[in-house]
Amino acid sequence: MKKTKLFSIGFLITLFIAGCSYTQKIKDGTMAYERKQYAVAIKMLPNEFAKEEGLDERSKLAIMLANSYRVLNQPTQSKKWFLKSYELTGNPDALKNYAFALKELEEYPEASRAFEDLITATGDAFLWRKEVAACQQAQGWIDNAKKDSEYVLESSNFNSSKTDASPTIYKSGQVVFLSDRGTGGEKEEEIYQWTGENFMDLFVANPKNGKVEPFDKVFNSPYNEGTITFDKDFTEAFFTRCGSDDGGERQYCKIMYSQNVDNEWTKPVPMSNIMIEKTNYMHPTLSEDGKILYFATDILDGFGGFDIYYSNRTKEGWDLPNNLGSSINTEGYEVFPFIDNDTLYFASDFHVGMGGLDIFRTTKSRSGRWSPLQNLRSPINSGADDFGYIVDYQSEKLDTVLQVGYFTSNREGNDDIYKYSKVLLPPKKIIPPPVEEIVDTTEIAGGEPEYRFILELNTIESIFEKIDDPSSGVIGKDRLPNTKVQISFGDQSLTIETDENGQYEMELTLNQFYNFFGSKGGYLNNSTTFSSQEITKDAERPNRRFKVDLELNKEIIGKEFTLENIYYDLARFEIRSDAEPTLNILSRMLQENPGLRIQLSSHTDCRGNNDYNEWLSQQRAESAVKHLIGKGIDADRLVAKGFGETRPSATCACTNCTEDEHQQNRRTTFTILE
Repeated sequence: MKKTKLFSIGFLITLFIAGCSYTQKIKDGTMAYERKQYAVAIKMLPNEFAKEEGLDERSKLAIMLANSYRVLNQPTQSKKWFLKSYELTGNPDALKNYAFALKELEEYPEASRAFEDLITATGDAFLWRKEVAACQQAQGWIDNAKKDSEYVLESSNFNSSKTDASPTIYKSGQVVFLSDRGTGGEKEEEIYQWTGENFMDLFVANPKNGKVEPFDKVFNSPYNEGTITFDKDFTEAFFTRCGSDDGGERQYCKIMYSQNVDNEWTKPVPMSNIMIEKTNYMHPTLSEDGKILYFATDILDGFGGFDIYYSNRTKEGWDLPNNLGSSINTEGYEVFPFIDNDTLYFASDFHVGMGGLDIFRTTKSRSGRWSPLQNLRSPINSGADDFGYIVDYQSEKLDTVLQVGYFTSNREGNDDIYKYSKVLLPPKKIIPPPVEEIVDTTEIAGGEPEYRFILELNTIESIFEKIDDPSSGVIGKDRLPNTKVQISFGDQSLTIETDENGQYEMELTLNQFYNFFGSKGGYLNNSTTFSSQEITKDAERPNRRFKVDLELNKEIIGKEFTLENIYYDLARFEIRSDAEPTLNILSRMLQENPGLRIQLSSHTDCRGNNDYNEWLSQQRAESAVKHLIGKGIDADRLVAKGFGETRPSATCACTNCTEDEHQQNRRTTFTILE
């Protein structure tokens, strides 16, 4: 667990054993490691490693060193020692951690090779091919950001050589943030032995001049403070504190509450009504209307790791927390939520990203459903930990700047706070061919220039999160080289093959409708169209380029493809009008692949008894089949199968499912049989 996660996730497994952690004499590096005094361990363990002769023991010492450096956010050293451990014993866990260290350092080609080695070492192709694809995608994001990015970043002028993290906007454009730079807490003489640094305290900065001072003394305690949030009038504060005067072997993180009364903050108290014992709660963020508090917790009824929950403010107080659901939360860490009107930003180390914690965005619809997640990509995200994204509405900005704010990243070593500006990009210009290839007859003929319209055709395929498993979700697109394409327009037809990059260029004729039909062994045939009927001649732009993508996907037998937007009303099996466009696409796919035979599978939510749900799902599957038959598809190519409630898509307990999650389970999929 990296240093950032120590502070972001709240020191999960720290043991504050009285006298032991701070005063017991450390005899060797192993003891320092076991006492979680990692800054001490890295000074002692190298000598012990050099003296040890046994391969297994040397490997264990190397792992301790690697983990210690990882905690202290020194990935280069961590990578080195994980590799040593793997070379000594061939331990797959060491190889796994070595691969992730490479990914964190943005050494993506090397990380891809290490993940490929993990396939051989563990036999788990699905898991590690996903990471290979993620590395390729991350490198593409970095390359694209260098060419054209809507974000401009700068290091904040109030950063220090220590940890600075988790910014929040305060009065008059000030920024309240976390730091272990010292002078903020009540026990500056004590060092946090885990990191060898001061405890975390809250500070306030003036971004205009970079001046920093400790935040109100009532907030900083002898313990580690965490993320803070305020209501819109700055009369309420919710923040994290890890540790208390209660004593005990283990200190948990809690959400604390304080009010500003007569321009003074009251003594913070824990929000006991929304918390249970022996559980960590942290990273609060308050909605603009002050009615919803979002936060991260490792409560046992979650999906694993840390999940994001929310609590509603009622007349009686705050109600019990609710999980945001499986579209956001995973078995990994979802932390640092920030709510901006209907948009939620948060960090995750499990959703497909660039490495470490990545920042994601999702928007809540009027129906209460969260939209598919968007990774903010490079340059906001990096191979390191990126988190704590906030929007600043108090700062002045130019007309060409859409949004400004801050986020935290340890891409340069320590956690630092970065200011971002999201700028309005100018319209993309179509780059004409090189001058020597253009025949400009304007002066020679004294009339119009010679017009040239080029179409770039790209054949592509989807990359699934799990290799060859379409139900796992699409994480990106890749080029599909050497694809056969039949091109028809007017009374003409030609057959071409795209090159090794999946590309083919052709000159367009105006006022034509083009049809492209693609085929490739092992892939489903597909078609797309392009019209030049709307293209007009413009003397200022006589040479123009256009682009069309033709996507072919693998013919994967025996795996479910989810049909988007094929849903049913409660206790009904009729095809809804909003499902017809998707079924029409499926009909076209079957027409273009005449040898294909599929099974349409229908599923219900968990309400109703098993027998009824099985009957209802069978009726729904048969409704989809009848619709396709009505489109001219041979009935012999279609099989209807109802699974009732036995294969839910939303992984919620039935009594806790939201209406949207029940709707998600009432779905239809198809599987290629042959």
